[in-house]
Amino acid sequence: MRHFSWNWVGVVTLDDDYGNAALENFLLAAEEVKVCVEFKEVLPTIDISEKSIKEAADRIRSSSAKIVLLILRSSAVEILFKEMIKTNTSRTWIASDAWSMAGSLMTMKDINKVGDILGFTFVTGEIPGFKDYLQNLQPSSGGHNDFIREYKQMRFKCPPGPNSNNMHTSACIETDPQEMNDDYLINAVYLTATYNQRVAVYAVAHAIKKILECNDTACPGDANFPLAKLVAILRKINFTLDNQSYSFNNDGDFDTGYDLIMWKNSGNGRMPSVVGKFLISKKDVEVYEQSIQWTNNTVPWSRCSETCPPGTRKSVSDISCCYNCTVCSEGYFSNLSDQDACQKCPNGTTSPPNATECQEWEVWYLKWSDPYSIVVMVGTGIGILLLIFSFIFFILHRDNPIIRNTLIYSFIMKFGLIVSFGGVIIFLGRPSIIQCMAQQAMYAFGFTLCVSCILTKAFRTFIAYMACDPYTQHRLRRIDKPFVIISLLTAIQGLICIFWFVFDQPGVEEIESKTIKTRTMSQLCTQGASKYAFGTMHIYIAILAVVCFLLAFKGRDNETEPIVFSMIIHLFAWLCFIPVFITQHELRPIIQISAIMVSNYGVIFCHFTPKWFKIISENVEHENALRLISSQSTDSVSDSAIGSLSIEGSVDSLPLPNRVCSTVSGPADVEISISENGLNIGSLEDSLTIPSTASPEQLTITDDEMSYCHNILNTDISEESIPISSTISTVSSTKDRLEDTAITNAAQITTADSEKPNWYQNTGSIRRRRTTSF
Repeated sequence: MRHFSWNWVGVVTLDDDYGNAALENFLLAAEEVKVCVEFKEVLPTIDISEKSIKEAADRIRSSSAKIVLLILRSSAVEILFKEMIKTNTSRTWIASDAWSMAGSLMTMKDINKVGDILGFTFVTGEIPGFKDYLQNLQPSSGGHNDFIREYKQMRFKCPPGPNSNNMHTSACIETDPQEMNDDYLINAVYLTATYNQRVAVYAVAHAIKKILECNDTACPGDANFPLAKLVAILRKINFTLDNQSYSFNNDGDFDTGYDLIMWKNSGNGRMPSVVGKFLISKKDVEVYEQSIQWTNNTVPWSRCSETCPPGTRKSVSDISCCYNCTVCSEGYFSNLSDQDACQKCPNGTTSPPNATECQEWEVWYLKWSDPYSIVVMVGTGIGILLLIFSFIFFILHRDNPIIRNTLIYSFIMKFGLIVSFGGVIIFLGRPSIIQCMAQQAMYAFGFTLCVSCILTKAFRTFIAYMACDPYTQHRLRRIDKPFVIISLLTAIQGLICIFWFVFDQPGVEEIESKTIKTRTMSQLCTQGASKYAFGTMHIYIAILAVVCFLLAFKGRDNETEPIVFSMIIHLFAWLCFIPVFITQHELRPIIQISAIMVSNYGVIFCHFTPKWFKIISENVEHENALRLISSQSTDSVSDSAIGSLSIEGSVDSLPLPNRVCSTVSGPADVEISISENGLNIGSLEDSLTIPSTASPEQLTITDDEMSYCHNILNTDISEESIPISSTISTVSSTKDRLEDTAITNAAQITTADSEKPNWYQNTGSIRRRRTTSF
């Protein structure tokens, strides 16, 4: 039953010692191999009635068990089979040794309708010479053999008397019917069925021989021995017959086992055929599968529950043989049917639910060949190329006032952005602890360095344009130490990173991502166990950006717009980064890379790109102004009231009143204004007034006046020359200011006295507490 996976059977037995003992042994063995008995029918031993047989037949028919064990005598089996044949009920029957070789049942009418019959019998085999003996039956000389006479009567229908007219002449006259070459007897007799009698005789003979102490010539032992002694000797006997060793165990069973037979169809009857062996030593059945002929050529099915296919396990109910099939959970598998438990996948592998095997995790990280990685590399390359181009451009135009005073700081900003772009590249590839630390440190250092430079510029702009008394402004200028501020702010970020890497080091984590068909293990960098240091690093940069924004917001529009917009871009990018970073673990590197790229490009396009176009456009305008100035007449003028002020150059006219040319240099603002009173030159500490009689109502600004403002701001007003940068604006009714413009050339402009306009004839006074140049 275990061999054929039958675990749902029925049993019909007799209520006698043989039946009860056999049933008890079967139930114990069935429990060990998890075979469940659906029903047990016990028939009375004395006076087995047809009623009890019919009740057993009805129970068999109503049962779902397709395998029935019959521990009965052959007579009871014959009655039961007749009931089965009447209702055309077929089952697979397991025969006990009491009827497994019953010839009367093999020749029973319609025996082929009851179904397949399997059983066990004692050892069978061919007795040497027995077949030849049957083929050559000869009565002894002058003797009479009743067996031969009976066989003739049955085979050839010879009458009992010699004078019967129905006698088959040739058969009945012949002394030996085998002379007619008739093998009927050989075919009708199951020759191997008598082999167990041969073994039994030999066993008893060896036991007696041992008791009688027989040798080759005599048996001197006591022939009067009790039967118990013979049984005891039989259990210890060991002999060889037909090259096969035989012995018995303490229970009196053959150690060599039993033969498994199957009743095969043979015409209208059945013939037993050996299809396997039961090996007592192994307690297992050896089945000759090729010798078995099942009805419909399929192995009978008799189970309480359907087979649980691979990928599932048995979920046992109250009856051990009846169960439900439960799908193996994720990370477990079963590759055989009817598994009691699913197996856990080995390390490094996983499985979806209902899996028959485990599969290795598909490891995910930002591979160099991924489309997004290629986009990142291209974007990073373009950003670095723009910075290199900006570096070269600023070197070539280093004398331009727009660049000259901030050249070193712009180089520091570019260096910081290049380091930040380099950190982006380290995000690509399989992550490691070193990479996880380097990518964060490079971004933190590079972008903090860049923002620190922007903050110093925002601070200087705030000081220059804030509304406060000169004393407070002067004190703020004293703490305006750009290199000290940049170094200090960057060093603070460095300390944050050092504490982070020492006390809460970043690492590599693996996050499982599952779909119906795939199992992905994402390898990502962690920001440490607490993530406080990671947050502190970004919060510090955000604080610097907010401070830059607030300082720049107080300054002039054209000076602070790059700072305001670049900081807004940075803060907006990282505000979008935070919620995605918290919720989408697998997207963390992609989101952080994107935020860094947006921040870097925000600085490039807000701080550097406008200067390129501004310098290029001013160069074009300046060339046009010089061509215009060179075409005009040359005048010279000198004024004793101005003293050290000398103006050299060539212009066709001077700026008119209500126009302003203003400059900013170092700690002081210097302003040149043209009003009704004349030319005013002043700063926080110095002032110069040149009166005029010109009327402002007659004034209109022209391109020539604009060109003059470009050039006059390079004029020295003392023996000492301190270069300063300049901007241009107009004091008009709408209070609008013109775009700031840097000084392009240091030209000495001198105008002759005879050519001075009326507003320049009168001289004022110069109050000088320190030397100022513009």
